[in-house]
Amino acid sequence: MKIATFGSCLSRFTAMNYARMFRGEIVGAVYHNRIDRFVRTYVRNEVPELPISEFVKANYDQSTSKLKVMVDNQMMNGTLGLHGVAKGRPGFMTAIEEQLDLVLLDNYVDIIARQCHLQGYPSGGIFANPRELPQLQGRLVLDAEYLDMKEAVAYWGELINWIRARQRGTKIFFLNFPMKHHHNALMAERTTEFASLFASKRVNVVPLMEVPPSLVRTPSHFSPAYYSMLAGYIRYVTRHKRNEQPTAEERADDVLVA
Repeated sequence: MKIATFGSCLSRFTAMNYARMFRGEIVGAVYHNRIDRFVRTYVRNEVPELPISEFVKANYDQSTSKLKVMVDNQMMNGTLGLHGVAKGRPGFMTAIEEQLDLVLLDNYVDIIARQCHLQGYPSGGIFANPRELPQLQGRLVLDAEYLDMKEAVAYWGELINWIRARQRGTKIFFLNFPMKHHHNALMAERTTEFASLFASKRVNVVPLMEVPPSLVRTPSHFSPAYYSMLAGYIRYVTRHKRNEQPTAEERADDVLVA
């Protein structure tokens, strides 16, 4: 089973647990690309990426490893679509043009991220912390506002259409990122607003499932049990919809009591 993800750790860790529990491999993963930027840059081909050369000149690779990974994950000449993917796998941008079995999507970045824009470049921006790039101080400017949730929903509809055109028979699930536990009340409000606005007949929308306090590790990362639960839910839905019959091994485990 070939699996691809788009979003954050929520979709990827759920995919990892799904692959472990039900056999499969992750062949592509887009990480930390805000939906408006991705659609405008790679779906519409409307605005270019920020040139990675500007970050190289700013010695971004000598800053925190986290920053380098974050920037590279948003660059075609970097690791776009390849985050955490095993060597030799095609990556999201190639795999999405081939037949996949399962695609998992989530909206974490759209909830929490304000983007940066580099003065002098009419680009779709980038998700990064300007304070970690002092060489670009004054040029790399953080947006004042977050992405409007109604706009985010519209962009998601566009991305889903783009994916579905390439993956007609593929099982696609959208996971609403849970934020009720977040220390920032605005984040909790935004995730609830998005979930109330978003609906799709082209993908399976997983209901917003809040995380019990015992399973919260950080504001954006959870215990493996939570990801396993989501993987099990996805498995249940896919099997139920196609009326899949139990395997011989599962039937052998059945015990009949008179």
